[in-house]
Amino acid sequence: MSEIERWVKELESFKDKSEKYFMTQAEFEAGLDSVTGLADSPVDAVQYHIVGSAPFNAIDIGRPGTGDAMYVDTVTMADPRGSTCKTSIWTKRNAGVAIHASAALAKDSLGKLIKGYWKPDLLDNKAKLPSLLIPRATQVLEDTILDFAKTRERTFLFFCDLDKFKLVNDTYGENVGDRVILEFASIIERTVIPNAVALHRSGDEFIVFCPTDTVESALFVAHKIMREVRQYDFQIGNLTTDVSIGIKIVDRETPWKSYKDLEDMAEKALKPSGQGKRRGMARFADEVDQVGLPLTNDLSKSLAVCVVKSGMGADNPFVSPWLNMISEHVEISIQESFPNISGIKEEVDTIVDWIKPSVAVDTLHAGTLGSEASLKPYFSPIDMALATAHGVFRASLMSGNQSFKDKSLKIYFDSSQGACQLCLCPDGEVIMQFGTEPSSWPDTIDLGGFFRSYDDKPRKAMDSRAALLVKIGHSKLELPVAIFGEIIVVDDRPTQGGGLPDFWEATIARLVARVESNANIMAVYILGEHKYAAQTIGLLRDVGNWAEKAESIASKTGMSIHSISTAASRLSGKIVFPEDIRHLCNNLMSVLLGRRLLYDVMLPVFSTEKYRTLHRELLMEGIALLREDGCRVKTIAEAYPVVLEIARKASHKARIKDQAGMELKELVDFKVLLTNPNQDLVPLFYQEEKDSLEGYFTREFQTDTGLFLSKFKEGGQLDAVLTHLSTHIRDLNHQFATRRGILVVPHDVEEGHDIRPLGLISIRIFPRFMDNRVLLYYSYTWRTVEALVGFPYSVYGSVRFSQYLTEEVKRRLPREQSRRIEMGEVSYIAHSLHIFMDDYGENIARRIVDDASL
Repeated sequence: MSEIERWVKELESFKDKSEKYFMTQAEFEAGLDSVTGLADSPVDAVQYHIVGSAPFNAIDIGRPGTGDAMYVDTVTMADPRGSTCKTSIWTKRNAGVAIHASAALAKDSLGKLIKGYWKPDLLDNKAKLPSLLIPRATQVLEDTILDFAKTRERTFLFFCDLDKFKLVNDTYGENVGDRVILEFASIIERTVIPNAVALHRSGDEFIVFCPTDTVESALFVAHKIMREVRQYDFQIGNLTTDVSIGIKIVDRETPWKSYKDLEDMAEKALKPSGQGKRRGMARFADEVDQVGLPLTNDLSKSLAVCVVKSGMGADNPFVSPWLNMISEHVEISIQESFPNISGIKEEVDTIVDWIKPSVAVDTLHAGTLGSEASLKPYFSPIDMALATAHGVFRASLMSGNQSFKDKSLKIYFDSSQGACQLCLCPDGEVIMQFGTEPSSWPDTIDLGGFFRSYDDKPRKAMDSRAALLVKIGHSKLELPVAIFGEIIVVDDRPTQGGGLPDFWEATIARLVARVESNANIMAVYILGEHKYAAQTIGLLRDVGNWAEKAESIASKTGMSIHSISTAASRLSGKIVFPEDIRHLCNNLMSVLLGRRLLYDVMLPVFSTEKYRTLHRELLMEGIALLREDGCRVKTIAEAYPVVLEIARKASHKARIKDQAGMELKELVDFKVLLTNPNQDLVPLFYQEEKDSLEGYFTREFQTDTGLFLSKFKEGGQLDAVLTHLSTHIRDLNHQFATRRGILVVPHDVEEGHDIRPLGLISIRIFPRFMDNRVLLYYSYTWRTVEALVGFPYSVYGSVRFSQYLTEEVKRRLPREQSRRIEMGEVSYIAHSLHIFMDDYGENIARRIVDDASL
């Protein structure tokens, strides 16, 4: 099979997928980049420009290349819009005649690809969108949702209904009604592109498939649809129309037999039985009444302040996604114009008018203990003021603008009247107000001043949390996890169940590392039964004397004397043993209100110092592994000559014979640790075979029929492992490095025949959590590997597949979390690494080593 044939096969595979499922434009473009980025691809870039009849906008899909396109082709899409598609193709730079010829041949396949994505035969004449009245469209959507459910934690289905449409038809007739439907369809399509798919259900009812990551993201899309509809002039005289949106969250726990079940649930969110239609708003099918909301009292107020100020650097600090949405819209509306905040009131009024919350005047949702989210918009005016304040605080911090550095925010309220004001102090400027202002405000919430970065530079994110929590035992924490920079759990089970002393060394080491690396930490709180962590408690109470005991503590914890002394100095007087949650919240609130400056969080620095209590030498002879057991190197390029040199100079005991009687040297269970695997993937000896190496990876690790990928996908193993990892990375309360995943390649066993094991046996993936980063480490086990050729190819495939798996995990996570994911070290273990001992093999190995030697 030629290179172009291999590439066309990959292109055909992507085309088949685009025909089978509804893809978002973003997903299609990512797949297009992946296909054109393959080593065998003659194409560097592709862009499609689709133009149809009004009122639909022209759509650009893909990306342009550099310079003029080599091939341009315009075809009719044969859809109800009368669309034409201009396809522009850029070939690879400095391409030869053969590449240009191959790209010319690819035009037909690329044309079929866009038609598979566009699905012109599924568009109807009424809305000129894919119609769910066409049975195949319904089946495609059902297959799409099923496919997403395998890899995503959740997806969203919107049921969109145009309000007062019957009145439009009755007043102006069906022709105008049909025009309004068509214009509504165009609004939805251009609003949800590129991250969702718009479909026509029937009449003035539409469906949006929105495979976003969070509830907040889904609400953002729904609000955008509403805003566009309200701003559009449908030219229907004095009549006004709006849009109502029912949202069904689809996850692995959702019981459904067919797509129609999900659609019905989304529709019922707008039209609950026994009630009228919920006009001009969005509602979730899964919402339930919020129970247990705290009253507006001293505890709930102090906790609300802690949530706002600790979460200043976070997108979603509140339990309620609706409050998070208010905050985000406030931040977006003023981030470019800050410190001009004159438009906040109008922005908040618009959002609140759309949310239409059930107002509880005497409760405080933002001060809720625990972290159970409610999908029902049920909160007080004070909650809305707190969400607005968070957006203002965050816009100031992230913009780096210091105009408000000497100002503060304060909420004045009257719970009995459901009225409140958010004011900028000391000026007294009213930023927003709910309800009628009373003659005097009976209560206040002081939110304190604006945080700023230590160097006054804009930031994408900063950690504004000022406290650590040392929690004794594994009981459920009543406080929101997000208000703490870290929660260090002391395992009380050995003490309770076995009468053993608590393992204070680990707790103190974690505490010292966190305090040294995060200058924002201003307090440490201790919760739980002290008797089950007596040694830890004793040491924490004695923090003032750590400097005198630094050498002893260092020898037990592995932390440096400098780190321990620094932590002791910073923690003196700041370790708090609260009587109860009320005491903790009040103390933390005072800490947060008393600070203004934020520092970047650094990685913890661990000691390399040695502390010895016994002056004796550890005799390594007889217990240390030999160099023939493995090596630690940075890159594949470095590993290749090192491995060859080790194999070539292995002891005579390593000599064996194979089935053909050839003599070779064998290294058993040989391990190569790559500490910087993303760099220099190709050894100098194989520079001219880059395409061959990449082709091997693509063929065996990325093609569904490939030797290894096909095995990993059997029984849903690959998806299950990736979902397992992404689920636990996503859950901030369960980010344990022990949540590893293992992919296994089983033997091919046929009755009456010998076993036929593949070269790759297993892959272990395990996360390492380091502050704001999550490193994914990989360990590959190979059965038998020939050193000269087998090793560079198999280790190249290992590293490239690690990169692929890392991206797959990131794809399953929310955008903010996915940015923190990085690929870590890669371990490569060969049960048998062998090199042939004939003159040819020896000479080649020697030359490779000589070329790499200084």
